[in-house]
Amino acid sequence: MHKSLLSLIFLIGSILLSNGVKSHEGAHFSKEIWNQWRLSNGTTLFGNFLYSKKDSLVLKLSNGQICTVSTQQLVPQDQLLAKTKIKKYQQQLQNTFLSLPETASPSPAQSLLGMLLIVLIIVFVISGFIVRKSATYIRYSIPLCLAISVVLLSSFLHHQKKISTSNLTVLLKAFAPYKEWVQTRYDQQYFYVSSNGIPQHPMMAGIRSWQSQVPLPQPYTGNNSWSIPIQPQWSDTPLSTRNNFFRGAIALAVNGIPVFNALNNRGEDALLAGELDQWGGHCGRADDYHYHIVPEQLSSRAELPLGFALDGFAIYGKREPDGSTMQVLDNCNGHLYGENNYHYHAISQYPYSVGAFRGKVQIDPRTPAPENQIIPQAFTKPFRPPGKPLRGATIQQCEATGINEYTLTYQFGSQTGKVQYRWNQQFVFFYFYPPNGMPDSAVYPIKK
Repeated sequence: MHKSLLSLIFLIGSILLSNGVKSHEGAHFSKEIWNQWRLSNGTTLFGNFLYSKKDSLVLKLSNGQICTVSTQQLVPQDQLLAKTKIKKYQQQLQNTFLSLPETASPSPAQSLLGMLLIVLIIVFVISGFIVRKSATYIRYSIPLCLAISVVLLSSFLHHQKKISTSNLTVLLKAFAPYKEWVQTRYDQQYFYVSSNGIPQHPMMAGIRSWQSQVPLPQPYTGNNSWSIPIQPQWSDTPLSTRNNFFRGAIALAVNGIPVFNALNNRGEDALLAGELDQWGGHCGRADDYHYHIVPEQLSSRAELPLGFALDGFAIYGKREPDGSTMQVLDNCNGHLYGENNYHYHAISQYPYSVGAFRGKVQIDPRTPAPENQIIPQAFTKPFRPPGKPLRGATIQQCEATGINEYTLTYQFGSQTGKVQYRWNQQFVFFYFYPPNGMPDSAVYPIKK
C-alpha cells in the first residue's frame, strides 16, 4: 500500500510540475538577405525576399517599399533562385503549422499548488502513523485528502481555463489577411509583428483639428517589432485607460497599425475633439500614423479579431466570433466568451475598445501616470520639430502621388492648401503651399 501511495504522490507531482511544449519561431523569413532581381524588361530590383504568393515573390525593396513580382517576369537565371526560395518558404510554413504549441508552461501558482498538495498528502499519512497508528485513520484520511486535493485542483484549473486565450492559431489567422503588408514570427513568449506603419486604406480625411503632421513610414521591424503575449496572464487589479497609458500604444490592429488610448495626451476624447480621420486615426509628433479607435472595417468576418491589446487579449467588432449579438460587456469593455476565452470589443462610444486591461501589462518605470506606457512595444522618434496646430483647417485627402510620395490637401475657409512630401533612405523633402502665403520647403535627415 505504501508503494502505491508513494507512486500516486509522485504521479500527481509530475503532472502538476511538468513543463509545457515549447514554441518556435514562425514561418516568415526574419533575416534580411538582399538580392538583385533582374526583370525581363531590363529593370533591376534590389530587395529582400519576405514570402511567396503562389508563383510570385513578395519583396521588401531597399527603399522600404513592398512589391510583388511574378517568377515569369524574371530573367531565366533569377527564376531558379526564386523557385528555390519559394520552395524553402513553403516547407518552413508547413513545418510551422504542423508544430503549433499545444500547452503552456505551468504558472508559478500552479507549481506551488502542486507542491502544497503533495505536502498535504504526506502530512496526513505521517500523522496517521505517529499520532494514531490506526488502520481506520489511514483508510479514511487518505481518500478524504485526495478528494480535497481533486476539488482544489479542479477549481484552480477551471479558473486557469477561463483566463487562457489568444493562442497562436488565433494570432496567425487574424494577421493572415494582411500578410502582404505585415511580417510575423514568434517565440515562447511573444508573437512579433513587423510593419512600416502605413495602412492600405485612405488616411487623414475628415480631421478638423490638425497638428500639421503627415503619415510617414516607421521602423517597426526587427528588434523594434510589436510584441503580443501569446498566453495572457489574468490581472486581479485591471488598470484603467481613463487615467493611465496616455503615451504609446495600448493595442495593435491586424494590419500592423498601433492603437493608442481613446483619450489624447491631454485626457480628451480624440474623436470628439475632431482629431481623427474616417478610420479613427491620425499622426503623432513623429509623423507616425496610428489609431485611437479600432476600425471595424479591418475585417468583414466576425470570427477574426480586429486587433490585440498589448496584454494579449483579442479585440473583436460588435459581434461575437460566431456572428451572434455582442454579449454584455464588463468594466474593461470585454467579457468571458464561453468557457475558454476572454476578449474585448470595439464599440461606437467611449472607451471604444480597451476600457481597462483585463490582463497583466508591464509599465515603463520611467513614465508616471497618466502618461505611463506599456513595455515592450515598438518605438519611433521625431525627425523634425513638432508641427503647429492649424485651427480652422479640415483635411480633404492624403493620397499617394508616386513612389514614396504623398500629397495632403486641406480646406481653410474657402481656400485650399496642400503639403507635398517625399522621402528616400536618408531624407524627407517637404513642399508647403499654404492658402494665404508664399510656398515654402524643408529637408530633414532621417534619424536612425
